[in-house]
Amino acid sequence: MSMNRSSGSASPPRSRGLLACVLLLGLSGCMTEDKSDRPAPQPPPPETPASSMVLSFTPTEDSDGNGWLDTTYATVYLFSDRFAAPLDVEGTFRFELTDSQGRPLARWDFSIDEAAQQRFIGPPGVGRAFRLALTEPGQDELPVRAANMTCTFQPASGGPGLRKTIQGLMFGRAR
Repeated sequence: MSMNRSSGSASPPRSRGLLACVLLLGLSGCMTEDKSDRPAPQPPPPETPASSMVLSFTPTEDSDGNGWLDTTYATVYLFSDRFAAPLDVEGTFRFELTDSQGRPLARWDFSIDEAAQQRFIGPPGVGRAFRLALTEPGQDELPVRAANMTCTFQPASGGPGLRKTIQGLMFGRAR
């Protein structure tokens, strides 16, 4: 196969195909749809049970400047398989920090009332944000560099709870 290097341009059929693709993409981006007639999605009813949890943490920080990583913030969203929006479900939350062997390092418990105080509205909907800090003197001097954090949610209704673990949170000596 040879190319025509003297003209420096692509062959006519290739140019037309490329032009057609560009026009098609350009026109598809110009289309609009009037969505004013669609009803807004309804939030899930309060009695909807949670079936899954989305859990994230901020990078751990040395909040007291003593050279040891001691504080992270957890964000939790609860979902049902039947709704796209997060649920606003009352319940208790427990966070457990463990080493790679599962040995406990720290634990934080939030009652129903305390968890309700952590409620916020984020881009996907209702969530909870928790500050998890090793605040006692010497408590942050952990013998590990990476730890696992497990969040357990127990609904106030007494239904089945949810549990999720995130591995590799940085604690211990700050670099």
